[in-house]
Amino acid sequence: MISSLETQHRHQEWLAFLEKINHETPKNLQLHLIVDSYATHKHPTLKAWPE
Repeated sequence: MISSLETQHRHQEWLAFLEKINHETPKNLQLHLIVDSYATHKHPTLKAWPE
């Protein structure tokens, strides 16, 4: 399990968490994330991730 506790819930924190997941999991492992419809998860920066 990978977790993070942040004082703010902006797209920057969400992107940092995604990067943390990316670095801490094997590259050959296929991940499926389930997220809610919170606007932070829909930010244009995140729609382009991972690039």
